[in-house]
Amino acid sequence: TEFRLKTAETSEDQAIVSVANSTKDNEYLIFIQNGNELEFYLPDGTFRWDISALNIADNQWHHFAVVRDTDSQLATLYVDGISQGNEPLTDGSPLTAEAVVIGQDQDSVDGSFDPTQALHGSLTDMVVWSHARTLEEITRDMNHEFDMESNGLKAWWDFDARHGDQVFDQIGRAPV
Repeated sequence: TEFRLKTAETSEDQAIVSVANSTKDNEYLIFIQNGNELEFYLPDGTFRWDISALNIADNQWHHFAVVRDTDSQLATLYVDGISQGNEPLTDGSPLTAEAVVIGQDQDSVDGSFDPTQALHGSLTDMVVWSHARTLEEITRDMNHEFDMESNGLKAWWDFDARHGDQVFDQIGRAPV
C-alpha cells in the first residue's frame, strides 16, 4: 500500500486505511499513533515503526509505502523513499476484505467509528499492489501519478478526482 499524506497534527491518533471483515475489525489497518509511530495491523500481528524523528506533521506532502512481502516474510515501511526498517511476518495468507474505509478506523464492518481516530490531514494517491514493491519501484513512482497499466496495480484512489463525497478507484472498481 502506498499513499501521500499531508498533516500538521501530532497529538491525535489517525487512521489512514482500515479493512474489516465479519471475523476481524482490523484485518488490515494503517494507523499513525500520536504522530510518533506508524502501526500496521495484519492477521499475524501488529507492527510498529518509530517515526517521531521524521517530523511528518510539517504540513508538507510525504510519501509512505507499507510493503508486505510474503516471500521474504517481512513488512517494510518506507517514508519519502527511505526505509524505516523491517518487521518479521509470521503469516502470509491472503487478506479478506468486506469493507474498506479510508481516513477512519472501523471497529466493525463499515461501522462503529470513533471520531478520535479520524485522519486530520489530506491524502492522495492511495494505491494497492498485488505484489511486494521494491525500493527502486517505489522511488521511481513516488513523485508522479501511476501508470494505470502498471503490472500489479490492483486499486488506485486519486482523491483529486472525486465526485461529491465519493472517491472512485481509478482502475474501474467501486467507490469508497
